[in-house]
Formats: sequence, C-alpha cells, structure tokens
Amino acid sequence: VSVTCISPGPTDTDFVNRAKVGAKGIKAAERFNMSPRVVAHISVESMFRRRPEVITGGMNKLSAFFAWLMPKSLVENVAKKLYD
Repeated sequence: VSVTCISPGPTDTDFVNRAKVGAKGIKAAERFNMSPRVVAHISVESMFRRRPEVITGGMNKLSAFFAWLMPKSLVENVAKKLYD
C-alpha cells in the first residue's frame, strides 16, 4: 500500500464562482489556474511512482516554498487580499 498526498493549488474548476471571491481572485485564477487534466495526469503519474507528496505545477511549488519561509500571519494576509 502506498499513499500520495497531492497539493494541486489553483485548478480550473468552478471553485472561484462557488466561493464568491472578488475580482482580484477571479483575475488571479484566470492567470494561475492549472487545467484539471494536467493536475490529474501529474497526480496519477506521481501515484504510480509512489511519491509520498506532490505539489503540482512550478508556480505552486514556488508559492509553497515562499509560504514556508514567511510567517503564517503574512501568508494568511496575502491570501485574504488576493481572494477578497
């Protein structure tokens, strides 16, 4: 048995509309969202390679790295401003 944890980041789904985010969030989604097909492909490939953890996409990896470096309160503040 193996387990792979996928952290897909922004994916082109109906989430932005359902979450009722503001104009900034919609613009960010249009710019940074990955297609569900690409996210699924990376996820399945990673599962077969038995990778324990995967962050899909280069921008998502970079964002996760910087979020790890910064204080949690700053990360939360930036996310709030982005999706308000």
